[in-house]
Amino acid sequence: MKDDRNFRKYPAEIVEKTSILGEIKPRPPKRKLYTWLFFVVVFGVIGGAYIVGYIFTHVIGGDIPQTRIEMGYYTLPTVFNGIIVRDEVVHHSNRQGELVFYVNQHTRVQNGDLVASVRDSFVGGVEEVFWSERHRQDALEALEQANFDTGDIGNLWDLGFYINYILAQDALVGRVGNIYAQDSGTVSLLTDSMESFLTLTNLSNISQDLINDTYQSGQHQFSTTAGFRIVRSNDWHIAAYLPRQYAQNFNVDSRITIFAHQNDLILPINVVVEQMTSIGDDFYVVFTTNAETLRFIDQRTIRFSLHQNPIQGYKIPQTALAVRSVFVVPREFVSNRYFGTNTVQLIDGRNVPVGGWGRGDEFLILADGGYLRTFDEIVLEVVAENAQTAHTIIHEITHIEAVTGVFQINMGFTVFRSVTLPQNFSAADEYIILDPTENPFVRLFDWIVTDARNVDNRLLLN
Repeated sequence: MKDDRNFRKYPAEIVEKTSILGEIKPRPPKRKLYTWLFFVVVFGVIGGAYIVGYIFTHVIGGDIPQTRIEMGYYTLPTVFNGIIVRDEVVHHSNRQGELVFYVNQHTRVQNGDLVASVRDSFVGGVEEVFWSERHRQDALEALEQANFDTGDIGNLWDLGFYINYILAQDALVGRVGNIYAQDSGTVSLLTDSMESFLTLTNLSNISQDLINDTYQSGQHQFSTTAGFRIVRSNDWHIAAYLPRQYAQNFNVDSRITIFAHQNDLILPINVVVEQMTSIGDDFYVVFTTNAETLRFIDQRTIRFSLHQNPIQGYKIPQTALAVRSVFVVPREFVSNRYFGTNTVQLIDGRNVPVGGWGRGDEFLILADGGYLRTFDEIVLEVVAENAQTAHTIIHEITHIEAVTGVFQINMGFTVFRSVTLPQNFSAADEYIILDPTENPFVRLFDWIVTDARNVDNRLLLN
């Protein structure tokens, strides 16, 4: 009697086969076994390739310095030059001599206050002139208060003391010139000779050359002269030229925050957009503020940025950067029909492999591949829609560019990947931060060569 279990598990035609040796025990179809063997082989090949690549990359290629791309932050925004304009007036003396101040730097004075004196060199010291002037004022007050008719003349000793000072001061007439404040405001003992034309009335007529030249020539440095400034308002103004992409969202009277760069400090300052004028590719912008007035009262120029939020990106050492030459050809001349490898066809009919990447309608081919040279001709066969006729287009390689990139380590080989550097890139920086949105050819945790000076594309690490 046959085993009914065989009928339930296998088709009837397999179970019912017999031979002279008796009933043949059924076997499962071989198709399932082959399927399992196929997957085992495929995964074995992939795993083996990964292991071999890892060995080449991290063991055999260990003498090539390398690192992994990690995330980093930078706060180095674009910095602009601005020029500072205030409501200020300079007080000068018509005399020649030594300038003596009776007020401290950045003291607030009223109109008519005695601020300084200019004395001849042979007149007594600074203290003597200062106290003589004070005693002269006291003596005059004492004389006004004295009543000679009633005999109420106060302390005769003090009065005589004051009168002697008056007589001494009369001897100095013509030798000391006093300078009184003609406006109310904050005194600055430094001037820079630019106060006469950097005024509020000229705030709309400041050129970009003036701003740049003032900063570069050092005219923004104030110095002591035979005079002083009185800053009549706490409001001060910053005039600057900003590229359109930075200022296009500004509106007059809108409030924003700028970040002043002063020595090693980055100082946020709240400002109001006072003026905006479109000039070519830039905007002429005037900001106004009453914040940090004393901090900047003795500065004519200011360096500032508009954004200070840290920016996240790929952190790589600058030594990993390399510059390579590339041939730029029309993209349609490059084919990848040969097992996914990019190739071009030479005019002699040969198809040669090329390394590179696409950029819009163009393809950038690394010039150190060894197969192509300048002035080589590559061809493109164009087949008509009816697939019966074709014609050939010839392109001569003449366009060469220099591209910056890094050498990515992939399966034991170095592969050149182009990168887009940030606008604030500086050759003095040890590391740079790449914007992930502008660098599709590198990824987080990629292994790259850290010293790219002697590395070539497709170099086998050993």
